[in-house]
Amino acid sequence: MECHVCFREVSGDITVSSLMLPGEMEIIRLAGTPDRDWISCDSCGTVVCLSCCRHPETGFCDGCSEKYNLLAADEEPSTAGDNQSDD
Repeated sequence: MECHVCFREVSGDITVSSLMLPGEMEIIRLAGTPDRDWISCDSCGTVVCLSCCRHPETGFCDGCSEKYNLLAADEEPSTAGDNQSDD
């Protein structure tokens, strides 16, 4: 795989594991390997290396972050929907 922005070959992978709980409820866990240096955008699926993504912790590429206005004016990830209060 390569980054859609800089075309550099990315490394690392995503592992999948599952656990069966009582009552036949299955939990599926997705985890990145320690060498993973890319995201797959949660909106468009584009692969982008961490160097080419301003806020990879959001799970969105820069294009989708801008398209859906996911960042506040100060370039911090949006906390919309966060139920924490400052009291």
